[in-house]
Amino acid sequence: MRRSSKAFCWVFAVAVASMAVPRAVAQKPDADRITEEDKKVFKDFVGAAGKLLDVRNQKSRQLLAVNNLRQIGLALFEFETEYGSFPNAETAVAVKEATETKANFKEDTANDCFYQLIASGIAQSDRIFSLEIPAPGAHPDPKQPDHIEKCAFAYLSGMTAAGNPQRPLAVAPLLDGKWTFDPAVFGGRAVVLCVDNSVRSFPIEKDGRVLINGLDIFDPDQPFWAGKEPQVKWPVP
Repeated sequence: MRRSSKAFCWVFAVAVASMAVPRAVAQKPDADRITEEDKKVFKDFVGAAGKLLDVRNQKSRQLLAVNNLRQIGLALFEFETEYGSFPNAETAVAVKEATETKANFKEDTANDCFYQLIASGIAQSDRIFSLEIPAPGAHPDPKQPDHIEKCAFAYLSGMTAAGNPQRPLAVAPLLDGKWTFDPAVFGGRAVVLCVDNSVRSFPIEKDGRVLINGLDIFDPDQPFWAGKEPQVKWPVP
């Protein structure tokens, strides 16, 4: 009786094992299959990572813009001390005569106006006018450029260091040919260099405007414009 019981148990165990193995093998493909839910989780993860990267890039660009504007401000004040005004059509003539440069001076764009800082020998490189991060180990070209190829900052022309210290001198990121700002560049912020050489950050409204004390930054009713419409020189990126 004991032998028959042991034999039965052994046969039963073998039968159960033979049934379990095929079942496990049959379930394996299901375990390896990527479901729609898996795809959704992965897509959400990639999207979240992309947003974090965008925010990081926007913050980096904004920090670079602030640093560059401070350097531009120092160069503008040194230029104003030497030529009596910030870059304009009159100073372009003075710079050309003083440096005997053969470059063709204009005042049509921010690139043209800022180039006077380079031609005069005050600014040593055109890098401060862009938002491009130099490659590691890269060095500025020792040869003076004959123009500024890329510029990220709009320039407010026709001013001196006298007057309201809060008057804007340069701003970014202004849309080409428009009086509104691009919220995608600095994460919904705009940066402004003022006559007192301070650099301030302002939120960009949904319609693209920047408001200071409830008024558009370019509104002639702003106290720092004294009723005059600002002369904006848009950059060529």
